[in-house]
Amino acid sequence: MADTHNGDSGTASKPIEERLRLAEAELRKLIDLVPQCMCVDAPDGKVLYANHQLLDFFGLTLEEFQASDFRARTFHPHDLERVRATREDAVSRGMPWEIET
Repeated sequence: MADTHNGDSGTASKPIEERLRLAEAELRKLIDLVPQCMCVDAPDGKVLYANHQLLDFFGLTLEEFQASDFRARTFHPHDLERVRATREDAVSRGMPWEIET
């Protein structure tokens, strides 16, 4: 739907986009304060964010953790199928999940 006030629909959404960016930044700060290893995955399994505790535990940067092969580099080969199945089951049910490494 077009913005009828000024004819520029892009301008109308900027405050919402800015509020979303601020909310995301606040959420990242909160996740970083949690004294447990945490990461946020997209439904397809791509890592969106990992807290400092998790990155320090593995000795990786966020960019390294976001690489498509990070699970193969961080989990024992015998555990990869269990990790995949646990994550997929939780995502399919809309539930958080945890895994021990």
